[in-house]
Amino acid sequence: MLRFFLAFSGTLLIGSIAAFFLFVPPLLIASVTLLLMGSMLMFWLGVQVGSRSMLMADGVGGKLLSPQAEIRRARP
Repeated sequence: MLRFFLAFSGTLLIGSIAAFFLFVPPLLIASVTLLLMGSMLMFWLGVQVGSRSMLMADGVGGKLLSPQAEIRRARP
């Protein structure tokens, strides 16, 4: 019974994937994939840049300050 269930679910999965690719054009799938990958890359780059700017050098004794401390120090 378990073999029948596994074989049926595998066939159903393959059939669903095939039907999806029959009804949705491959160019649309590729463009959506590229847009998602670009969004993920931009998010990753933002995280990298943000993590570098979290600790900025003060210039006085090499003291590291957070961006909030920099803003408080810069206010008149």
